[in-house]
Amino acid sequence: MAKAQLRTNRRGARIADWWQRADLVRDIGRALLVALVAGAIGLLFNVFVIWPRAHSAADAEQPVAEKISMTEAYQMTTSGEALMVDAEDPEWHQEAHIAGAINLPGVDFEQYYPQLASQLAAAQTVIVYCEPGCMSKDIAADELLARGHRDVRLMEEGVEEWEAAGYPVSRGPARAITDE
Repeated sequence: MAKAQLRTNRRGARIADWWQRADLVRDIGRALLVALVAGAIGLLFNVFVIWPRAHSAADAEQPVAEKISMTEAYQMTTSGEALMVDAEDPEWHQEAHIAGAINLPGVDFEQYYPQLASQLAAAQTVIVYCEPGCMSKDIAADELLARGHRDVRLMEEGVEEWEAAGYPVSRGPARAITDE
């Protein structure tokens, strides 16, 4: 029994010796510091390297509607190169719209687009307009681009400026979908 007790005492002495030499607070503090530094480095790497690359690649892939002047829009629509799209609400469109324009309200895009999809797909260029400051044209242009229409342009001027420039304006119901 003496040998067993001696072994137990030696083990106890070794554990006690190790316990005295170990500064657990210091060791845990160092481990936490290393973990925090590694986490901070990882976070900084993601924020400054990975995230900007991922977002710049996504931005580069998404096309943007180009702006077009009223004169260019008139020339393109009269030559048949472009289709004019009025992004105003139907009530405003009936009041006055650019002659030959089809009505595709930006706020009701999902409702109107299926009826106009083939006509829009046949157009080489789609020019979207509504009154100055109206966000509906931006919505319609973004939705057209998202659906694969590649040449979508935004005209900043509205029907009043168009008419003041002497270009043709229509009043009344929207152009029929089957008209070309």
